[in-house]
Amino acid sequence: IDRESNGIIAVLGMLPDYPRFRFAELYDGARKEEFINSTYLNKKSFLVSSDAHYLWDIKEKTDYLTLGGETCDERRKALFEYAQNNGFNKVALGHHQDDILTTLLMNMTFEGAFSTMPPIIRMEHYPISIIRPMCLVHEADIKAVAKELNFMEQTSKCPFENESKRKTMEDMFHTLEEINPEARYSLWNSMENIRTDNLPHPKD
Repeated sequence: IDRESNGIIAVLGMLPDYPRFRFAELYDGARKEEFINSTYLNKKSFLVSSDAHYLWDIKEKTDYLTLGGETCDERRKALFEYAQNNGFNKVALGHHQDDILTTLLMNMTFEGAFSTMPPIIRMEHYPISIIRPMCLVHEADIKAVAKELNFMEQTSKCPFENESKRKTMEDMFHTLEEINPEARYSLWNSMENIRTDNLPHPKD
């Protein structure tokens, strides 16, 4: 938690109040008493500079969340309800840059709107904010890391996974990258470079 790079404090700038994990690793063992006396970690178990880079090097998982529902919308609703019922005010979703740009193309093509999934948004019907911390990460990079770490491939249970408009737009996005390898960066920059003077104006 105290490592200068990639530690919880370095990434978040603070320790969360009443953290839900049961173990914490300190890079500097001499600071153990400091953390015990000044944070909510007084009832946690500590490791000191274990150099364990994988969860299975520390402890097998004992807590996990199972969500009901067959479609993405049903599972997402179950996730929001779980967060609300258990006092969480933020839900982190794993959408990467490819997802966001594909959504941009979908909304332009099928909805006639220049919009996509923002990195952070406040929910209207839940006291929860959605955050997307992987919004700048490429899908190919995620797949490469998953392969290197031998992550088990997950199969989507959504019955519309391969028949949706999203799959069509994903293919179109890959085609754009074949035409222009810098297409993703141009699309992303277009969301910050809207030249309203060169666009049709709404009717009064």
